[in-house]
Amino acid sequence: MQNTVKSIYLFIKEHFSNILLLALVLIFIFTGKFSVLKDRVESWWGKGQGTKIEDMTFNYLQDNKQIKLSSLKGKVVLINFWATWCPPCRIEIPSFIDIYSKTNRNKFEIIGVSIDNNGSEVVKQYIKDKSINYPITMANKDIISKFDEIVAVPTSFLLDKEGKVVKKYSGLYMQSTFENDIKSLID
Repeated sequence: MQNTVKSIYLFIKEHFSNILLLALVLIFIFTGKFSVLKDRVESWWGKGQGTKIEDMTFNYLQDNKQIKLSSLKGKVVLINFWATWCPPCRIEIPSFIDIYSKTNRNKFEIIGVSIDNNGSEVVKQYIKDKSINYPITMANKDIISKFDEIVAVPTSFLLDKEGKVVKKYSGLYMQSTFENDIKSLID
């Protein structure tokens, strides 16, 4: 009996890090937190890269203009899911304003997709207060269904000139990351 306990102790001591990792994965799975971990891993591994996004219509809040995604073919497009109540989104928006003002609009487009539940008036006021210079639309079931699972905001998708996902950004990223990725697709 004492040898068995000693053997178990030595096994656990030798494989502690593997046992701990397995325990954490099981906790994530059984507590429903696995989707958060899955989203982070997929953003690292680039799930969806090369996937063509189905066509959809955006209703821009600034000018009530309707634009189909297919009409942007030939441009690099950054689609950013965000919300007015989201602190990382608020940090990221000035970067998008700067990128949009510096990048050739014949080759590049940003579309902000607000997931705010309080209606478009709140978003319109935020656009005005922050002088957002790129088009913003409200999320709807059609738009959300075209993208793989979005579990956090901000989440952005960079599309190439053919409308295929090149990169997914989950969370807050530096302006230079977006600029470098966009420039590599435009050039």
